[in-house]
Amino acid sequence: MCIIYKMNKTLNDISDKKNKPVDQLTVRGINVAVWEHSRDDNTTYRQVTIKKIYKDQEGEIKDASSLNIHDIPTLIAELQEIYSKEIRKEYGKDKEF
Repeated sequence: MCIIYKMNKTLNDISDKKNKPVDQLTVRGINVAVWEHSRDDNTTYRQVTIKKIYKDQEGEIKDASSLNIHDIPTLIAELQEIYSKEIRKEYGKDKEF
């Protein structure tokens, strides 16, 4: 699984894109999103973005790629949840990982 870090875009910039995540999870301001992309040979692959969502001093919602050290347990839990969902989709809903 490839992880891409998006930096310093507002949520409005992200939501204006045509491509929407196929899955996402946000806990305590940490957002993990799964994106599906197509190759020239019509196969698909998925990538993950990680961002911290916050409000700036003016109250505008922003996101960043840098996390507080105390965000790591939340991020780990989210990545495990997203990965488990993706594996169940790929190999069958009855499997536990």
